[in-house]
Amino acid sequence: MRIWMVCSVLAAGCGGGTPTSPDRSPNTSLPPNALLLISWQFDFASGTSTTRAQADWTLGEPPISRDVTSEAVWASSDSTIARIAGPGQVSSGRPGDAVIAVAFRGITSTQLVRVYQGESPLPVMMAGAIGHVLDGSLPPPGNRVTGATVEILSGHNAGRTAITDSGGIFTFDGPFICGPSTIRASKVGYGEMTVPRMWCVDAPQPELVLTPQ
Repeated sequence: MRIWMVCSVLAAGCGGGTPTSPDRSPNTSLPPNALLLISWQFDFASGTSTTRAQADWTLGEPPISRDVTSEAVWASSDSTIARIAGPGQVSSGRPGDAVIAVAFRGITSTQLVRVYQGESPLPVMMAGAIGHVLDGSLPPPGNRVTGATVEILSGHNAGRTAITDSGGIFTFDGPFICGPSTIRASKVGYGEMTVPRMWCVDAPQPELVLTPQ
């Protein structure tokens, strides 16, 4: 879903440095090392989703990032499904799938979106989604719950079920649709937990905490 490249920044960063204290500040006039689509938000009433294009120059300490939404070039593979309404704005048309592409200084990042009737475009997580189930009575790192059942109760992924592994990690294989849903975690000997969840490509992994009964 994301395509990035590393190129030529070392030459710009090493010219004025010394062997003991090199200058590794990236030259932000060069192509970035990564171009990310982040901060997705969905407005079902208007049928429009918004996102930001962030360019990262990752050789700096700390890395340098900049919002390039208004500078990037935006395109849709099928404007009858998902139309570019402005920089970082994608509006729904007919139901279906389309690829949103954003380009900045020769770097391109893409995101597959899916349109359902009456909803704004939703990103599709081709790599799937993961999270953790934790034991609320134990301190980390020994608080991971093995063999817990995680169910998606509502949303476009409703009906999917996963079991946590030895590290307390649950995995839903892709494709996985971003958007609002409700999830439930349960295991014999624990009280179950049901929470709303907004899944998205750049959202943090959910941590579901179970309390022993």
